[in-house]
Amino acid sequence: MKNIYLITTAKDNEQLIKKEITEDEFKIYTIKNREEYEDIIKNYNIDLIILDYNNQFFQDLESFYIFRSKNFYTPFIIIGESISEEK
Repeated sequence: MKNIYLITTAKDNEQLIKKEITEDEFKIYTIKNREEYEDIIKNYNIDLIILDYNNQFFQDLESFYIFRSKNFYTPFIIIGESISEEK
């Protein structure tokens, strides 16, 4: 079973992701705060991270850069209603 970590504060996004990904193959964890995120990237096996760009825990792509400084190979997907091309 693969572990997917979702960074979001929007229940709609959480429900949509969980609806689209079958829980037979994947275990989905929703990260509730910044401290939990930092603990997870240091101590747990991660197969995929999905970031809601408009979450309340991080500014812009901060969580992506934190993750990439620790892990170069795990996929990191960014979702959001509007993301400028400059980012």
